[in-house]
Amino acid sequence: MCSWCIVRSWCNVILVLCADGVVCSLCSVLIVWCAHYVCLEQVFLVAGGYNTNQFSSLESSTEVLTTNSPAWSLAAYLPNAMWALRGVTVANILYMTAGNTGSTGSDRDEILAWLDNEQKWEESGKMKMPRSMHAVTTIHLDDPAMEFCV
Repeated sequence: MCSWCIVRSWCNVILVLCADGVVCSLCSVLIVWCAHYVCLEQVFLVAGGYNTNQFSSLESSTEVLTTNSPAWSLAAYLPNAMWALRGVTVANILYMTAGNTGSTGSDRDEILAWLDNEQKWEESGKMKMPRSMHAVTTIHLDDPAMEFCV
């Protein structure tokens, strides 16, 4: 069982590396955005991205992998095909933020929450401005970096 993972996009595969260095799984889509959460067992989720097998078409697919599963399984689609969105887990809820639908000026501002029990995406908010290829992380509210947050 993976206690943590490193996800790398390289040579048209996604490698999920376990703490012991073993490759847990491979996925054939390049530039996919991954995050994880825990629901009785650790769950890895990838969503959106470019499908290099189909002339670099944008993807709206969502795939999940549990630590006890031998393969990725298809789940509910994103509301839009997009890439450059970013994921973060807060209070064991996975959020995907913003992204791009493929053309100039098509950055998104949605914050999507993955509802594990329903196995679907739900819009839970909006970014202050549309963006893509951004960074997102969690910080503690007592962190000194909070003085720079607006």
